Amino acid sequence: MVEYEFDPLRDVMKEHGVKKKDISRLDSNVKVLIDHLAEDRSTDFLTEISNRRSFDREMKEAISAMDRELYDVGEVIIDIADFDDINNTYGHPMGDDALRGVAKKIVKSIRRSDTPARTGGDEFGIVLRGKGNRGLYHIIFTLPLKTEEIYINVGDKKNPTYLNVDLDIGATALDRSWLGKQMEQCKANDKIGYVSSLIYDKVDQAMYRAKNHSKAGGKGNVVCLWIPERNDENLIKNLKISSGRYVPHIIGQDREFSLYRLKAVKK
Repeated sequence: MVEYEFDPLRDVMKEHGVKKKDISRLDSNVKVLIDHLAEDRSTDFLTEISNRRSFDREMKEAISAMDRELYDVGEVIIDIADFDDINNTYGHPMGDDALRGVAKKIVKSIRRSDTPARTGGDEFGIVLRGKGNRGLYHIIFTLPLKTEEIYINVGDKKNPTYLNVDLDIGATALDRSWLGKQMEQCKANDKIGYVSSLIYDKVDQAMYRAKNHSKAGGKGNVVCLWIPERNDENLIKNLKISSGRYVPHIIGQDREFSLYRLKAVKK
């Protein structure tokens, strides 16, 4: 008696004249497609940087790995000032140009270890990793300097008219000890997710404080920090940016938040 090994894939291939090399080629194409789909799920189509999903994942990974890799964590949320006015006055294509311009400027203004993202609408986020709050604050306060000259052409090629794009920035820098305490005190099952959401909510509030100051008549980029530990204030006060030419200058303050604008040092 001859036993027959049942192999439905082999039988179908034989019936339709499909060869193994065709299957291998198809398998390779499917893997490429899966990679592209995975990239689409984590990348913002307009600005070609990370999206909100990827931003949230990166923040959780940063908190999860802080003790193992011995670094502190920072978060930045950026809003384009008067973005609706750009869309309503000059049209949505100009609004898209502004979004792309801000994304490119942010990418050029941060380090490779930082993760920029478009978190939705005209909002952007950055996850910062670094050793020591001083270094994280330096990155945060360098950002408004490096992004203070973002322009979009609202005219045409023959008669260009450039519009300056201002940013409202909310941010924080958190050391491992503070984050560790929050993890220990957290009663939620997903401790990392809870702490990540707490940080995002506070930094988002900081960004809206910066935005409200801009609406009240302030010009240029404004930074509002959420400072859960007030002892960081002296560090920030003495922080000099861009070869010592600028220092953070407080323009508003309450129990948790401080508004800053960079002020040139007199020499």
